Amino acid sequence: MRFKNIAFAAAVLLIAVTALSGCKGQGESGGNSSAFLKEESVVSSSESQSAPEEISSEPQETSKTDGNHTHEYTETVTAPTCTSDGYTLHKCSCGKTYKDNIVAKKGHTFGDWAVTKQATTAAEGQRQRVCTVCGAKETEKIAKLAASYNQTAEQAEILRLVNAERAKVGLAELTYRGDIQSAADIRANEITTLFDHKRPDGSDCLTVLSGISKHYAGENIAMGQPTPAAVMADWMNSKGHKENILRGEFTGIAVGIAEKNGAKYWVQIFVG
Repeated sequence: MRFKNIAFAAAVLLIAVTALSGCKGQGESGGNSSAFLKEESVVSSSESQSAPEEISSEPQETSKTDGNHTHEYTETVTAPTCTSDGYTLHKCSCGKTYKDNIVAKKGHTFGDWAVTKQATTAAEGQRQRVCTVCGAKETEKIAKLAASYNQTAEQAEILRLVNAERAKVGLAELTYRGDIQSAADIRANEITTLFDHKRPDGSDCLTVLSGISKHYAGENIAMGQPTPAAVMADWMNSKGHKENILRGEFTGIAVGIAEKNGAKYWVQIFVG
């Protein structure tokens, strides 16, 4: 039998510079909800600039009188590149020039990220992606790996139960991420005063992961369940929470647990 004060909710983040969807699943029993966000990280770039391409079709000459001199203009069309606008250059033999027919630059078309230096507990890593059009390279740092974290018995049991569920559907195990433990602890304490995917300051729950290198992130929360087995059973019986637990993009997890007025509050933070 479920305790009357049991409640739980889920949220997830996919990392591209797009919009956050609202929580879903509001109609589920027990106040279930889930949210989904995709964003792309903003990074510094080191670009090998390509020269604008000139289209050497037959020059077109036009005439224009200026005082006693009749300008004879030859037109040269330069196509836009990733970083430069295209244009038509008009040039007279007297040296006078002007441009028109401006075409906006195209912007880079980057391929997938590739790790060029693995992160360790002692040093940051690095990854890189290359524009498939001009070859410009963009790099991004990968955060140092956290030193091992000594899980409590309840945290270890939730990790075991999560990985058991993932194994049933052929998914890789999640690694316990000590580097996001502080985020899970913060959220566990926050939901004792505001049980929601919004933080007490009004920001989204996943802002707690600010500074953590990631492409995907998610959150499950619950309250009132007395044991890891009970809270996992409730999460697995809720569509949004089950999706987070079984999401293939996730590779790591941390569990936050807090207690207030005799009730336990549970948080799962996922990253990938």
